[in-house]
Amino acid sequence: MCKDHEKGRHREGFVSEKVDCDQCTEYHYENGTAYAHMVLAAVVSAPGQPHALALEPEFITPQDGHDKQDCKQQAIKRWVTRNASRFEDWSVTVLTDDLHSHQPLSGALWALLLEHKIHFILTCKPESHPTLYQEVELLANVQGAHQTHTVRRWIKHHYEQWRYHWVTDVPLRTG
Repeated sequence: MCKDHEKGRHREGFVSEKVDCDQCTEYHYENGTAYAHMVLAAVVSAPGQPHALALEPEFITPQDGHDKQDCKQQAIKRWVTRNASRFEDWSVTVLTDDLHSHQPLSGALWALLLEHKIHFILTCKPESHPTLYQEVELLANVQGAHQTHTVRRWIKHHYEQWRYHWVTDVPLRTG
């Protein structure tokens, strides 16, 4: 197995150095090539509910007429385009990871979500969005500039207190 896959950098459902097909994503490393099948999973969940319902996934596979390999950033746009009509306007919120919060792809995704009247929350990591985190840190000291919500939950044998802090209308990047 390629060392990068051994370290868990990729989490595909199928990974092989020997078996591949036309639908595989290829990873080329100094010590070999790995072939993988990937999928963008979508679920419906609700606050306070212990269950999630799986929705139709979007497979990350080579696309006709494209020279580059497919990726999660393109798969989410296909999923939204194909599935948005299933939901009432503004009735769902798409939550993504940091991968979808980078320009220029994030701008295209935001426009698509707004066009289909879908709310969205994009996760941003400190190392990839330093401007955002600097602004949030500054606003934490300004009375009324940020909001806090505290939830107390019973977890197995004890209570845990979860505190959420957020701000709105802050820049994702410099400029």
